[in-house]
Amino acid sequence: MSELRKALLVIIFIAGLIAALLLLYFADEKHDSLLWVLAISSGLLSIGAFSWLLVGLLRREEEKLPDFLGEKFLNWFDQDGLSFTVRADEVDGVFCLHVWFQSRRDRRCRAVVALRPGRRNKGFGNPKIEFEAPPAAFGCASLPIAVGSEFQGRDIALNIGASVSWPDGNGKLVRFQEGMEVGSAPGIDRRDRMFMAGAAMSGGFGFVIPATITLSVPEGVASTISPEPSTTLEISWELASFCSTP
Repeated sequence: MSELRKALLVIIFIAGLIAALLLLYFADEKHDSLLWVLAISSGLLSIGAFSWLLVGLLRREEEKLPDFLGEKFLNWFDQDGLSFTVRADEVDGVFCLHVWFQSRRDRRCRAVVALRPGRRNKGFGNPKIEFEAPPAAFGCASLPIAVGSEFQGRDIALNIGASVSWPDGNGKLVRFQEGMEVGSAPGIDRRDRMFMAGAAMSGGFGFVIPATITLSVPEGVASTISPEPSTTLEISWELASFCSTP
């Protein structure tokens, strides 16, 4: 169960409980049958949300594959079966973004991780890291980017969005622990064009509360890069290596 779904269920549980108590109070005071019906309905809604949340918290699927991402990082994001986090450092005088990821499905995936600055850092740019990963792979996709001098030596807050597609079908989940759910990122399919229109009005990623990260940009990194850099992909582990192990 994703963190977003847990949060929504908690909100529904609390709101339903409060509504049921208030309606019960007024129903008893005014002897109104409609208020009694609404109170009982709110109570059932609250109980249903709590039950769903409890089942999700108690249900633990047996993990059969190593948790490489969890061994390296405390927290991460999730989008449709792909867990990932974003880090950055300086490589040979160039600011470099790193998307560390672990796929939770037994099929190859194509992913786009997009970073969008807030209004205060609008000129920072809109970096987008695209990559294709083997089934259940753990690895890192890296992209060097140019950073203007006005953003160097600062901490830059960025919204994160991601889009994931499964060219061979969704397959089966082989890891079950989810990270914080993020919204969609433009660039893969027709739904993303609809997303872009909504994002332009809301300033976020789809209808999910934007996930954010803060990256520290060192001073003295390249402000221009020529030719335009491309994403490099390093796969540290994939499902085939696990299956072939005696």
